[in-house]
Amino acid sequence: MHRSLNAAFVLSLALACLAPVAAQDAPTPPASPAGEAKEGEKSGGQEADAPKPADKEAKRKARKDRQAAKRAERQAEAEGRPLAPEARAAKELEAKLNVAPRWASDGTVRLVYPFKDLAEQGDFVLKGFDAAEAVAGGGRGRRARKRAARQVANGKGKNVRYELSAGSRGALLLHTLPLEDEFTITLTVHVVRSTKRSDFVAFVGKGGARFGSQLVVKRGSKFAPVSKAPLVRDSFEDKAPIKIQLVAKDGVLTTKINGVSLATSKKLQGKLDGQFGLYMSDMVVQVHQIEILARVDARKAKLPKE
Repeated sequence: MHRSLNAAFVLSLALACLAPVAAQDAPTPPASPAGEAKEGEKSGGQEADAPKPADKEAKRKARKDRQAAKRAERQAEAEGRPLAPEARAAKELEAKLNVAPRWASDGTVRLVYPFKDLAEQGDFVLKGFDAAEAVAGGGRGRRARKRAARQVANGKGKNVRYELSAGSRGALLLHTLPLEDEFTITLTVHVVRSTKRSDFVAFVGKGGARFGSQLVVKRGSKFAPVSKAPLVRDSFEDKAPIKIQLVAKDGVLTTKINGVSLATSKKLQGKLDGQFGLYMSDMVVQVHQIEILARVDARKAKLPKE
């Protein structure tokens, strides 16, 4: 009797010792489908969260910048001036400006100001204007300014223009970058209001064109004609956007309106290096775009020599 009890006790003790080992060696059961579904729902919920508006805007802007860079590269190659964005001067110039400078290996740079971003105005100095503001849509005034602010904030500035209002004392818009004496300046403007006393001069350095037709030289605070060519204001009175070009090469300045050459002169040789500017008086002008293609005066701009 005692022997059978002892045997039973030993057997139960052995089984109790072996049970934890068996539990450790036993394979772990797979997670339940319900548990997996819950985890999947959590991760799926996080991935399904809609991107924030700021993230969408940043991606949209980055995509547009890449597309613009590719277009600029193709255009520069077609003109025989391959871009060199890795140049030291290009990088330092980019830090100075509010638009992306398209720097080419021949030292020329293209700057385009469509005024769809209010930051672009920071590359210009304004003096004497009664008002300078972005407008959008038809008409002027408070509603047009509100439309422009809304479009710019939403990254949609297709109809935004930069409206400049100058009084009878005159006003000046001046780009901050000094240029050498060979350039092509293209500006698209729309005259909203003008009078017989109005004046409009686009210039670089001390040479330019009045109303896109008469070549002038700056003398003090005034602009005097360099020839007896007549002043033509017809294009400015049409109340439609017009394209004005100033082209300087080998000391010769040519002015064009809508692709038609109106005046050419060598008398401005040696006076065409400096900053690009617009002088206007007694008128309201909406600027649609300004494009500068020129060599930068590296010494005055304090850019490194390549």
